[in-house]
Amino acid sequence: MLPGLLEKKNKDTLVKLNASASFDGTRITVSNNDTMDYLNAELTVNGYYKIINMNLTAGETYIIWPVEFSHINGRKMPARQKPRQFAIWCRLADETNGFYSTGFDAQ
Repeated sequence: MLPGLLEKKNKDTLVKLNASASFDGTRITVSNNDTMDYLNAELTVNGYYKIINMNLTAGETYIIWPVEFSHINGRKMPARQKPRQFAIWCRLADETNGFYSTGFDAQ
């Protein structure tokens, strides 16, 4: 295989992340349970509200308030709206892409 083809395949590869996320009715807890950092991560709630360019260090846990997520128009996630779905898209050190998704039970 030519080096250029291998390089392109690596960049198009999607890796399932060993992450976890939960919502306790007030805040979202996100854990990177992998041995690799999640780089330039995009964290998404309910498909519309995002935190972008966040690095999640391997083995670390983060507490995030729903109002920290912003819509593309700049508006913060309304306090009355409950997180139902959560996703992480990121870059990994080997230039592959990582993905994690989960749903939250109604609180």
